Amino acid sequence: LSSPSHKVSVKGVTLLAVKNIYSFSRLGIIASKRNFPKAVKRNYLKRFIRESFRQHHFNDKGFDIIVIYRRDFLTLLPDERVQQVKNLWQKFHGLLKRS
Repeated sequence: LSSPSHKVSVKGVTLLAVKNIYSFSRLGIIASKRNFPKAVKRNYLKRFIRESFRQHHFNDKGFDIIVIYRRDFLTLLPDERVQQVKNLWQKFHGLLKRS
């Protein structure tokens, strides 16, 4: 995504999105080895956001979405992580309604 049309950030997570030509959304996840050296943590983050993506019904929207995790995301408590990701999707929904 050289120039994302939508950008949303919450503590520890950034979402970039651009409209695609398909009738379904695609998800890309960046959890770098530099920020998360253990593969277990990187895989946890990927599973976590994938499940959240499924629950928020973006398959009929047609966006290419990239979620970028920052190092400070894992410093949050588990309940705070869930809340931050909910806030991320809510902000993204709000951004879509305005545009």
